Amino acid sequence: MKKIIMIALVAILCVVAFACTPAQEAPAEPASEAPASEAPAEEPATEAPASEEPVPAEEAPAEGGTIVFYGFSDWMDTEPYKASYEAAKAQFESENPGFTVELQSDPWGDWEQKYKTMFAAG
Repeated sequence: MKKIIMIALVAILCVVAFACTPAQEAPAEPASEAPASEAPAEEPATEAPASEEPVPAEEAPAEGGTIVFYGFSDWMDTEPYKASYEAAKAQFESENPGFTVELQSDPWGDWEQKYKTMFAAG
């Protein structure tokens, strides 16, 4: 049993060691220089077809909304953590007008089931 564990650990160590090595880069190709006597060939100008539609501008950023921050009651409802969360909330709301942050704290007891349900619901 000890041999199997040792072999597995060595295999994992080898995988980690190889994963941490830098990727090999392809050798750089020598730059080819054009002779000075030759002028570079001019490329013919191409025009875009007139039938192309204009590219739309980027979408405007969201104008606001509510962000719900979930945390555990042991952290969010006790000092000094509570003051830190409130300060971060106030700073975010002042830097991002139109957005509000809702701090929601839950006890440790049922967090696993509650969060699994919330994440599954989207």
